[in-house]
This record gives sequence, structure tokens and C-alpha cells, in this order.
Amino acid sequence: MFRECICSFSLKIGYDYKKHKSLNRLFLFSLILRGVSRMDKDAFLTEHKENVRRNRMAQSGFWKWSTLLLLLIIIVGIYMYGLPGRVTEQSQDKASEKALAFLNQNLLAGFATANLESATEENNVYKLEVNIISTVSDEEQNATLYITKNGDLLFPSAIDISDFQFEETQTFAVEAADDPVLGNANASLTIVEYSDFECPYCGQTYWTMKLVLADYADDVNIVYKNYLLPKHAYAQKAAEAAECANLQGDFTAYHDMLFENQDALNVKDLKQYAVNLGLDTAAFNECLDSGIMAEEVAADQAEGVALGVKGTPTFFIGEQTVIGSQEFAVFKLAIDEELAKTSS
Repeated sequence: MFRECICSFSLKIGYDYKKHKSLNRLFLFSLILRGVSRMDKDAFLTEHKENVRRNRMAQSGFWKWSTLLLLLIIIVGIYMYGLPGRVTEQSQDKASEKALAFLNQNLLAGFATANLESATEENNVYKLEVNIISTVSDEEQNATLYITKNGDLLFPSAIDISDFQFEETQTFAVEAADDPVLGNANASLTIVEYSDFECPYCGQTYWTMKLVLADYADDVNIVYKNYLLPKHAYAQKAAEAAECANLQGDFTAYHDMLFENQDALNVKDLKQYAVNLGLDTAAFNECLDSGIMAEEVAADQAEGVALGVKGTPTFFIGEQTVIGSQEFAVFKLAIDEELAKTSS
């Protein structure tokens, strides 16, 4: 009967026996001591399962306490040393000591020694008055140094700008009454362009501005102004020629002719363009040869200098400035923003 009980019990808990050998041996031993009968098997199985559950709970409890202890260590570390990346201030004495050690062990090593005369806090940094004594001669020198409160940055000097009053960017009104206009004269937004007919970047942007005028035909126009670069030998006469064409009311076509033929801007070419466009060539030639429009060109240049123009092309779009040969998207963004202001 005992052998039958043992075999039957082993069959019932064979899987658990392999998983918990030590526990099952104890149960088998207890079966032997008690002389269990076939009817007691279920009770012992229940007891076995309860012991397994308790064992697992004990293991789980160990990990819970380990996690809690680790969390406690992290909290204490943060309290004592701060979060990673946080700037931790040092005391004035420690920061001063670090600065002197750096000077004596690095910058002055072998020929001079620095001694701290005084240390004060000023404008959120430590100000150090230091006496530097040469070790190779009788010379000494006083110096003022500054070190950040975390002791990481040492400054040999500082400039006090607390009383400095900076000038805010000024907005200049651009006069456009007598200047040639490209596009719709009644448009709600005017772009002021400072350009040079010989400038290659202006030639590139010429095509972009044609797209602008096409896309914003009802809303945008361009006031053209001359800003000549010294290295462009043909720019002066080209600008005067465009102004002469403007006197005959045909600036836009002449403007386009010049930008589309930037490699041919000598006086002979300029006069031929007037012929091609059907202008009064006698009046045009007299205007160009006399230099009467040079004063108008110079006035544009002077106004550009006053506005801070440094190069070409430069565009003033409402309250925004666009400089250089930019993509259409750049102009579109500025135009849309300025148009939104006028409609609000």
C-alpha cells in the first residue's frame, strides 16, 4: 500500500518534482513518516502548492525591497550631488582656491606665484583681487579676475556694460514718389529694390521678381532704385540709360532689356536698345550723353547708404529686408506676412 501511494503521488506531481526537487523530497519524506493513505494525497498536494506559492512570494518580496533600496540611493545621490547637467554653485572660498591653484600650477608655474588679496561676489560671479609676485625677479603686479560660481570658467577681465544704452534698429521711410515702378501702380504692397544692372546676382533675381509680379499682380509692385557697385564699369551709364527711358514712360521694357543682356552694356548697346524699343532716340541719346540723370542715380545711391544697404540686390518688403539672390519661397513668405498685416 505504501509503495502504491508513493508511485501514485509521483505520477500526480511528476512535473513539479522536476521543478522543485528539494521541496518534493521533503514531501515524500513526510509521506513515509506519516504512513499516508491513498485518501491523503489531495491534502498533501494542496500543502505542496501552498509552499510553492509562498516561495515565489518570498522571491518577489526580495526584488521589491531591492528596487526600493535602489530608488532610495538615487534620491540621496540627487540631493547630495544634484541632477546630471545641473550647475552646482561652489562656495566663494572653494572657487577662489580652485582659481589660484589653476594659476599657480598652470599659467604661472616656474616664474610667478599668485596670492589672493580679496574675493567678493559681484554681478552673479566671484571677483578676485590677486597679487602676482615674480619668482625670478623683484617684480609684482595686482590683477582682477572673475570666476563663475560653479568654478568652471575663469575670466582675466570683464567689461561693465550695465549702463550701456544700445540703439534700437531704426525704420527708415523710403521715398518712392519719383522712382520708376514695376507692376501695378495701385498695389497695396510696395517692394523697394536696390539693384545694379551689371550685378550677376541682380540678374538672377530679376527672373524671380518677374514671378513675384505675376503671382501678386494685383497686390504687389516694385519700386526700382539704383545702387551701383564700384567694380562694375558699365553700371553707371546703364542706370542713367534706364532713367532716360523712364522719362519717356518705358522704364519696364528697358529695365528688362538690360537684365536680359547683361553682357552688352556699353553706350553703343544702350542706344541700340532704345532703337529696338521704339523710343525717341534723339531725345534718349541727348539725355544719355549729357549725363543729366547722373544726379538721380547718385540720389538713389545716397538713400541706399542711409538705409544701410551694403550690396545688391537688397529688397525692402514692408518691415522686412531680403538681401541677395534668394529663392521665390523667401520672397513669398515675406510678402504674405506683410499682406496679412495690411488686411487685418
